[in-house]
Amino acid sequence: DKDRTAAQNNLVHKWFADIAKQKGDETSAEIKALCNLTYGRPILDRDDEEWKAAFGYIFDSLSHAAKLKAMRVLDVPITRRMSVAQLQEYMDQMARDYREQGFRLTDPEGRE
Repeated sequence: DKDRTAAQNNLVHKWFADIAKQKGDETSAEIKALCNLTYGRPILDRDDEEWKAAFGYIFDSLSHAAKLKAMRVLDVPITRRMSVAQLQEYMDQMARDYREQGFRLTDPEGRE
């Protein structure tokens, strides 16, 4: 269960690109950093006390902008640490939020 599926991984990265293209002023890497901070970190914090303590020690004193930059520049392993179920939760939250804002995300079933 620990390993993410290739399909999940490909789709979440496609969504980062979809959002970046529609926004026009942020890169896919910047969207990934924002999503990892917004959706990934809370899931990992909830499910892994040791990770939460270590990550929080390093990151919690940073400003939001500094956290985003660190996520991107350091390529913090958020989704790479996740199980299939955790990444599905991340993607469900991400899809709901971005679709509510009017973004079009690639449909995994190919309907879009």
